[in-house]
Amino acid sequence: MAYAKSPSRKKAKNGNDLDARVSALKGDFDSLQNNVRELLSSLGHEASSGFASATEAAGEAAGDAAEQVGSWSEAGAESVRGAIRTQPLAAIALSMGAGALIGSLLRR
Repeated sequence: MAYAKSPSRKKAKNGNDLDARVSALKGDFDSLQNNVRELLSSLGHEASSGFASATEAAGEAAGDAAEQVGSWSEAGAESVRGAIRTQPLAAIALSMGAGALIGSLLRR
């Protein structure tokens, strides 16, 4: 004689199977959260080290630029000194004219 499965047995089995699936899903979700936390943490460390190296590179570039400006200004100053030595009256007239122009602009 064949016994038919009772609906209550099938329901209990499905309920246990559903609970197992939900538990497995919760475990997978917790694992995913931990993996995302680790990923964000490692990204934060990489970003901070990248920022530090970028800051160092910017500092070096600023130092190089300052050196170039310094050498350029020294060369420009030498050029101006040479022009003043060769034409002192023109340099005096030019400086007096610039002073008068700046003075009139500041009075307004």
